Amino acid sequence: MCSGTCGGGVINFNKTRVGCAAARNKGTCSNKTTMLRAELDDPVFEGLERHLMKPELVEIFCREYTEHANRLVAEHNAGLTAARTELGQIDRDLDTLVEAILDGVPGAQVEAEG
Repeated sequence: MCSGTCGGGVINFNKTRVGCAAARNKGTCSNKTTMLRAELDDPVFEGLERHLMKPELVEIFCREYTEHANRLVAEHNAGLTAARTELGQIDRDLDTLVEAILDGVPGAQVEAEG
């Protein structure tokens, strides 16, 4: 976050420097300061390691992530099953219509039956 000025995010300006996104992209922040990416990376990674890489937290994250991914897969599969069922019904309806046409059933009668 933009330190103490606007609360905006920090973005890469180029391969080596980062700074305030609002100052760079919108001009809505007066903080034009940039810093070397290497100066930011070390404290960020150290903080992540110290605070988030505790084994018990990693275990909770992995469990929650797996449960969420499994829910997404289940929802996807349910939608796929419903779509396959609907496609099967459409195929059966089409087969019935083609048979009726081949048997010479008048169009008005086919529409009424459908």
